[in-house]
Amino acid sequence: MSTVVSCSLIIRDDFNNVLLLKKKVKRGQIEKWSLLTQKKRSKEEHEKTIHRGVKDILKSIVFDLEPLDEYSINENESTMVYLGILKEKVTLDKNYKEVKWINVNDIDNFEINNLDKKILKDYFKKDS
Repeated sequence: MSTVVSCSLIIRDDFNNVLLLKKKVKRGQIEKWSLLTQKKRSKEEHEKTIHRGVKDILKSIVFDLEPLDEYSINENESTMVYLGILKEKVTLDKNYKEVKWINVNDIDNFEINNLDKKILKDYFKKDS
């Protein structure tokens, strides 16, 4: 059984769009979009990890948090995925460049992290 080392959050809105983040990168590196992901501290609960990530990265509060699934990163590590809603405006952390709301049709138009792309495709498949 693998250890959960991080938690990811799919932030959705009323129109079935999800929020993607683009982190600032050093010159020469490829910019990729991703879900909000936060590393888990040793004995921290998953929900607390998600709330800490939203507070640190988006300066906001997440509501209606519900577990979705667990995805394997490698044979020893995995990430727990949650679903949530924001009800207030976000203020992006300085380490991030921009945020964008996308729907199922936009997934292939963005350079998205491989694991996050799989998570999003599974989410939209379940939701439809």
